[in-house]
Amino acid sequence: MCARAILCFYLLQIASSATCLTDDGFGSCAADSTLAADDTSLLQQRQRVARKSMRASLDQAPDPPNFRRAVTFKGGGFMSLADFTGATMGFLNVLRKTNPNASMTQLYSRFGTVSGISGGAWFSQMLIYSPSFLQMVERGAEHPKWAGWSYNAQVTVPLFISWPTSSEHNVMCSEAFKRWIIGFLNKTSEAGNAIEKTEGTSPAFEAKGQAALSKFRESLHELPPALEDVKKRAMNGIDKLEALDMPDLQELVQSMADQGPEGGANKFEPGLVLEYVWLLTAMFKSTGGLSWIDLIGHLFLAGAGIDPSEPLGTKNFNEWASGKLNLVGATAVTPPGDDLFYHDDTPPIDGVTFYNVSNNSLSYTAKSGRFDSLQPAMFSSIVGGGEEQVSPRPFCLSPDCDAYVTQWHHNGKPVGRGRKLQDRYYTAFEKEAGKLPIVGASSASSAFRGLLGLDHNFSEKDCVVLSTWTTDVGEGRTFEAADAIRGKAFSQDILNNTLVEEVSNLSPMPLIDGGETDDTGIATSVAAGATEIFAFLDSHLAPPDLLDLFAPSDNLTANLTRIFKSPSHSEVLKLYQNFSSIPAKAGSKFLRQIQFGTIECVTKKNVFFGIPEDISVNITVFSVEQENITLGLPTAGFMSFFSYGDLVAEIVEAMVDDPQTEWLLKTSFGPLD
Repeated sequence: MCARAILCFYLLQIASSATCLTDDGFGSCAADSTLAADDTSLLQQRQRVARKSMRASLDQAPDPPNFRRAVTFKGGGFMSLADFTGATMGFLNVLRKTNPNASMTQLYSRFGTVSGISGGAWFSQMLIYSPSFLQMVERGAEHPKWAGWSYNAQVTVPLFISWPTSSEHNVMCSEAFKRWIIGFLNKTSEAGNAIEKTEGTSPAFEAKGQAALSKFRESLHELPPALEDVKKRAMNGIDKLEALDMPDLQELVQSMADQGPEGGANKFEPGLVLEYVWLLTAMFKSTGGLSWIDLIGHLFLAGAGIDPSEPLGTKNFNEWASGKLNLVGATAVTPPGDDLFYHDDTPPIDGVTFYNVSNNSLSYTAKSGRFDSLQPAMFSSIVGGGEEQVSPRPFCLSPDCDAYVTQWHHNGKPVGRGRKLQDRYYTAFEKEAGKLPIVGASSASSAFRGLLGLDHNFSEKDCVVLSTWTTDVGEGRTFEAADAIRGKAFSQDILNNTLVEEVSNLSPMPLIDGGETDDTGIATSVAAGATEIFAFLDSHLAPPDLLDLFAPSDNLTANLTRIFKSPSHSEVLKLYQNFSSIPAKAGSKFLRQIQFGTIECVTKKNVFFGIPEDISVNITVFSVEQENITLGLPTAGFMSFFSYGDLVAEIVEAMVDDPQTEWLLKTSFGPLD
């Protein structure tokens, strides 16, 4: 039965910008006023850049001074969500040792900007908009011994359940689903092609598959009375898991687990493979396909109670974030051209295929010229600013976005009239930014296999959608309209001229993982005007994406990621290696250590982010280093999604007993009283 369970898985502050923000506790109004009067300030330079790239109607009021201070959350899928949950629990626990009544409002009061990328955006948006997620974090801080179990009860168990069942598109997509399962879980194509779907259960497979859930169930009985509601919710979730039917893929999964990655040199943990198969199967049964935006919608609803339609400008937000500038990084796709951010060794992207069925194709590229194929972008809003607010920052600052004009092709022939990309972005993402759904922005920010999803072969059916599609539709409906036009197109046997015209007029375009252009959120924050940043990072060793911001000038690959001319790449690496550290407790399985330190930087002009030259930026790095766990991919050594709760617990345990945590709070977050 347990094996079945495992399978079966916020411009209110704008108006006050002339006043001193005393709640940050730093007495910094004089310095902020001086900065605001300085014609060479980053904020004024950024506003000049913004006026060039935004429509005339997006006239901006002056920013509140604390917008210069940003807290950023790096991308890293489920690992980032767990890392930053644990770190925030740890900081809040230590803050309460001095101020027992402290809440998230006091902890993050210093920062006026919150920036998230990919999994870091999951964390930031849940912490901003979800009362239940915030409660879980605060309870983890109050009861650090049970922090991990609170996390698993809030996030992990619900992730695998609560999928409504539907059989829509199952017949059309069933074979595509099977191929995708094999390709996703098995890195060895020969083994994947040889495996056949069969029935039956391996005893060893069943025994290993039940371990994580059984351990979690047993531990729930130890929870203190103060966490009784957590216990009941988790037990209810486990009961639902046990009542679910096991998908008919067990022998397939066991073979994959035995084969393992890279030709069988290592083995996948069977329990993890079981969890993956159930998650993907439940998603397929519920939605009729494998769509990234559907998965993120489920994660936010089940794990945080955020409805997929809830907008960025909603009045339903947690008070700690009121008035803050909320940034969610993403990446736009602008072929033809090379990718000179991280993937210089990949073939150029000549076009994006929207539809490819029976030798009938529909795709877009640029009307003329070549561009970098990827452009950094950001969703921006003021938390609590209302649904009618315009975006306080441009969606895309790159000159490529100013110059780009889309051109659609039907079977290789141009169709429709080209439209300027910036006009499209104004309509879809800037004019009514407050109406855009939180889930849509978060999905776009985290579509980590979005590039793969744009492959020509993936457009044979509307079954596997790994990027997040948008359209030239406003009022917050850009994602909804994209889903509708895709469904309409793929329900037709032939693309007639009327439908081709409708598609080209709507001009659907994909957004993919913000980590493809800025995986740390630091560049996005500097682009938005931040000069003081507390950067939450996670990695296995020295974070390569942090180092890429300081890459050598002769490194062509990193020219587009480089936003700082000093210090140098090698100097930053040396600084990082000599950072202070909070060691993991003895016996920790996943946390290695937490590295932290400060880097004083000077910007290099980067037109893709709209960042000017010679701006001083101070970055405090807080890097959670771990091992034996990943962002969520089925990699050898990663045992179970329930391991994320263990990681949360190890981070909290390490931080609450280390005096350096209090020192960090005093120096980077502000006074503790």
